[in-house]
Amino acid sequence: VVDSATTVRRQSKLRLLNEAICIALWTLLPLRLGDGQLVWGRDINFDGTRYRIDIETRKKHEPLQGRLHPVLTPFLDALVLRGLDAAYLDEMRGRALGKKLPLLRDVDERMLARSYPSKVWRTHFGTGAHISRSRIHSELGQLGPEGVEMALALCAQGDPRTSNSYQ
Repeated sequence: VVDSATTVRRQSKLRLLNEAICIALWTLLPLRLGDGQLVWGRDINFDGTRYRIDIETRKKHEPLQGRLHPVLTPFLDALVLRGLDAAYLDEMRGRALGKKLPLLRDVDERMLARSYPSKVWRTHFGTGAHISRSRIHSELGQLGPEGVEMALALCAQGDPRTSNSYQ
């Protein structure tokens, strides 16, 4: 996000913002790529203090909803502002929510490809964004059965067979 503030070229600025949210969001909320084509006002909302997510996963139709961690707020605010001064945050947030704009979008406000988060992860980490799902299970699994349950919830996995394989 910091690099985007000093970048002059609009296309480069937006690329950096999109890359930053792909890394930040998938680190904390390991979405399947099919669930990552988020839209302001439909999937991501603002409750006056925090951003919220409210989706139904495509693969298992599991609800994934709740307040997003505050560490994501600067990333989401930067995406809303798209390089404008922070004084325009409320106006630009209202515009994004009202017009139901894609979260990840290009300079012409078209939604980026479904595979974009994996492209970003591959560029920065040498593997696709799917690794964030495995990483969540590995890290939280160290906490025992409760950790496994947390990982399953974060990954919106409800199948008992999945639970058994991670335990």
